[in-house]
Amino acid sequence: MGESDECTGAGVFGRWWELLPVRLALAINLAAILVLSVFGVWDYRQTRSRYYAEQADRLQEEAKVLRAAQAHFGDPGQFQQFVDTFCQQMDVAASPGHHIAVFDSAGRLRVRAHQRDGALLESSMVQHRDRPNARLWVDGTEYVSVSIPGAKKTSVIVAQSLAPIRQIIVAQAVRRAISLGILALVILSVTGVLVYIWVHRPLYALVRGLRAIGGGAFDIRVSPSGSAELRYLANGLNEVAIDLERVDRDRKQQLKRARGIQTRLLPRSGRRAGPYRIDAAFQPAESVGGDFYDLIELADGSLLVAILDVSGHGVAAALHTALLRTVLRYESSSNADPAAVLTAMNREFATVVDSGEFATGFIIRLYPDHRLQYASAGHDAAVIVTPHLEPRFLDEGGLALGILPEERYFAGKSHLESGSSLYLYTDGLHEFACEDGSLFGRERLVQLLVDSREDPQQVTERLRELSPTGAFEDDVTLVRVRAQ
Repeated sequence: MGESDECTGAGVFGRWWELLPVRLALAINLAAILVLSVFGVWDYRQTRSRYYAEQADRLQEEAKVLRAAQAHFGDPGQFQQFVDTFCQQMDVAASPGHHIAVFDSAGRLRVRAHQRDGALLESSMVQHRDRPNARLWVDGTEYVSVSIPGAKKTSVIVAQSLAPIRQIIVAQAVRRAISLGILALVILSVTGVLVYIWVHRPLYALVRGLRAIGGGAFDIRVSPSGSAELRYLANGLNEVAIDLERVDRDRKQQLKRARGIQTRLLPRSGRRAGPYRIDAAFQPAESVGGDFYDLIELADGSLLVAILDVSGHGVAAALHTALLRTVLRYESSSNADPAAVLTAMNREFATVVDSGEFATGFIIRLYPDHRLQYASAGHDAAVIVTPHLEPRFLDEGGLALGILPEERYFAGKSHLESGSSLYLYTDGLHEFACEDGSLFGRERLVQLLVDSREDPQQVTERLRELSPTGAFEDDVTLVRVRAQ
């Protein structure tokens, strides 16, 4: 995960639009915008109705003044002059679309404002002369019209364009929309920050803690923060970590004891038996492993050397090696033939393993006169390095243990002359990747054994340093028998 992902949490919780703070902030803002929009529409309509009512009242008062003037000037000509003077005094910019007209009962025009040209408007006005308050549409422009009874059965009608009022209302609506947008941004920012502090950051800490605990860091603790629910989760996670830490501590103690037992079962390195000196190195991949080697001195002075490699590693593999060691010890007490011992071990091992589990093994019987007898069960060939630094392989053998219960093994013969070294090893010693990504391989291991004068422990350390991780991926065992 990159640093930017850790800051945003996108790498943890998904894409940014899937983040909880974003979704909660959007939900809150959408709800706020919806409520404010409904209120804005309602307020817009109320404002428009109020402005229209105010305009109608103003025109109503104006019409009453005109009716009073009509009653004062009995002569229509004088009244017409008054109307023209009245209109001249009105600011066209302040009251665009304003018009005055007086109609008789038959709808004939008697007096009109000559300063305001509006033939189409007058035509619409006369159609609504019987309505005290009317809305008119002339050439796409909306007008409000007020009509009151005048003298001599006439109708005094005053009309005014609603365009200025509409502009005012629209300007107010735009200002409200801008205010709404600013408010939405403020709400989005505030809710985003608060949700990040109260929800997102504590959740990220919980996920980070869970990952650490899942990786085995049971000593990790999450600081409770955020909402009460998240604090409850953090406290619960800490309690789980404490329990797991206690269980893991007990498990490690048990594995430490098991490793001690397994190590004590292994023969001591540097042991001498007749003309032979045996040195060994053993490194399990975990606390206990599936590799095992054993040395058994027989009554006739010969020496039985065995190496085993159970598939996998860990506790299960260690239990299998314990079983095979028991069978090895029991069978060699009555029949020291390597092939017969492997046959018995295979028969017993096949009864307890699951499908896909197996073990490889190599048993050598060394006689005091440097003769040897050996049998292999799918194991890497033993290597004899002569005093002339020439490798010789003991490669006869059969199937791995646990594959076929009825498998029978056969022994091969050779000799180990004075000054020669015999090497037995498990495949973990060469099945690891080097720095360049290539597998170290059996050939390079054999060449190292031929060239090296070091003991098995030093050889395994050199090989471990060749691994990029500085550790073997599998259990490792190397046994050297040097003939005196």
